[in-house]
Amino acid sequence: QRGTGGYIDLTGGDGVSGGKVILTGGIGRELDGGGLLLASGLGATASSGKVSIASSDSGELSGSVKLSTGAAARGVSGSMTLSTASAQEESGSILLHVGTSSNAAGGHI
Repeated sequence: QRGTGGYIDLTGGDGVSGGKVILTGGIGRELDGGGLLLASGLGATASSGKVSIASSDSGELSGSVKLSTGAAARGVSGSMTLSTASAQEESGSILLHVGTSSNAAGGHI
């Protein structure tokens, strides 16, 4: 196929307080709940797409970014994995960076 693929733009509404965008998997009444996959597109002969998760800049306090597993009423809560994939040339790095402050201590890792 030729040309550029279509896109979907989900945006919360503008207002005194901006509207939220919520993506939720379905409830499993007897079996597992529905999953949520956020993945970039395959690049068949070039790079795959980037995935960015970020809060926007702010004039006062920027929003937090939280990645967490849910609690388990019975059994075991989910695991969390942060990894890069293998590559023929050079695999990607994992970088953790905290910001600096002009008036107080910077963040911590």
